[in-house]
Amino acid sequence: MRQLLHKMVLVGAMTMAPALGAQSKPNSAEVLTNQTVVQMVLGKLPKDLVMAKIQATAADFDLSVSGLIGLHTNKVPSDVMKAMMTKAGPKASAEVLTNESVIQLVAAKLPKDVIMAKIQASKRYFDTTTDGLVSLNANKVPKDIIQVMFAGG
Repeated sequence: MRQLLHKMVLVGAMTMAPALGAQSKPNSAEVLTNQTVVQMVLGKLPKDLVMAKIQATAADFDLSVSGLIGLHTNKVPSDVMKAMMTKAGPKASAEVLTNESVIQLVAAKLPKDVIMAKIQASKRYFDTTTDGLVSLNANKVPKDIIQVMFAGG
């Protein structure tokens, strides 16, 4: 009886092993999105773990002005947003940044370093005429962001 029980346990363990192994393997088909990053942040995963996940996993991020504002609203740290921009590379956003885009980012209180990284990584069409500069200043766009806008071309 004891040997029969031992064989049943052994057979059960052997048949369960492949199923358990399949569950512990990472999902190679996973693609990170803004929502999955927000989920990790709201789940209180350490920032360095979130950033490592971003580096190691395929991604399809929305890094448009509205996408960045959504990330900021959901308390995604600026370092994580910049890691997302780095991961996405040149295809980060097909949109063309304008003065109004920058004003939206400033009005949403995104960190300066994120705004500057967005400017540097994007196609841009800024109005740097006197009227454009007066408008940026009237909308409280910080001087260092305006300087990055000039440097960006």
